[in-house]
Amino acid sequence: AIGERVYWELSQLIPQVIKEYFGENPTQHEGYSKIINHNHWDRLTKLLESVPDAESILTIGVSDKTTRKMALSLVLSPPVDCALMQDEVPEQ
Repeated sequence: AIGERVYWELSQLIPQVIKEYFGENPTQHEGYSKIINHNHWDRLTKLLESVPDAESILTIGVSDKTTRKMALSLVLSPPVDCALMQDEVPEQ
């Protein structure tokens, strides 16, 4: 596990770097990818909803289901038993 200080610093720096690269709303950036289809959108949404402490999710930008561009979400210290940690998010 990382120390509390490092954890806090990362939770501050990662969103800052993402905003520097993509802007205030990354989903509007032309280089920002979209979710491949609505089934995967729904699957990813359910995985994020499985995190019991919604305050542990840092969301950068605004999601738009119609364009399938999902806001970047950083989940800080999710419980090992939540669905997000049980599934392999990049594949399926």
